[in-house]
This record gives sequence, structure tokens and C-alpha cells, in this order.
Amino acid sequence: MNAAVNAGTAGWWLSVDEVVNIMNTFWQSNAIVPKTVARRALREGLVCEAPWAFQYHRGKPDCFMKGGYWSDGEGKTNQCVAVFAPRNVEIAVFVNSPIPGNYITGMVARRLAENLS
Repeated sequence: MNAAVNAGTAGWWLSVDEVVNIMNTFWQSNAIVPKTVARRALREGLVCEAPWAFQYHRGKPDCFMKGGYWSDGEGKTNQCVAVFAPRNVEIAVFVNSPIPGNYITGMVARRLAENLS
């Protein structure tokens, strides 16, 4: 596949560190959008699945996840999840080994719930 003619996950090649750096800039600075806009967008569900109910601060959702996966059509599947976690923590998990279905988001959510309480 020619990445030069594609957008999204087919055209972007980023490392985990690069993804986390972009997430950090979006969430904790005004460089991409004002922080108030970033927080409002995620709290209203833009881009992410619904806010995760296990962690709220002052009655407002503060944990947001977006999972995804892609495959090459030959049985090779990669999975990922990006998380804006409480206490200004950004997490990105990329998996290229076999995990049945698209379970990485649930696995990360369980670990967060266990460790954030």
C-alpha cells in the first residue's frame, strides 16, 4: 500500500512516543486548540468512545479512550488504544501480536480501573 496516497491509519506512521507527545500537546497546552476546547470536545464524546465512568473529578468525566485496529487483509491485525487518563496522564498502547478480536480497549480499561482507585 502506498502511504503517500492514503490518510488516517493507512497513511500515518507514528511511534507510540509520537502519539503520546501529540496527545500531551492537545490535552495540556494551548498549542493545538485551547485546553478548554480540548477538554470540552472529549467530554462531549468527540473522537473518543464515551467517557469511562470509573474515574471522575469534581463530577466531570476525566478519562477518555479511543481504540482501533487495522489489518493487512492477510490475517495480520494490529490493535491500539489511546487514553487521556486522570491526573494528566496520556497512554498509548500498540499491539501487533495475536489478541482475539478487538479486546485491547477492554484490557486497558480494566487495568486503569484497578490502578486509579
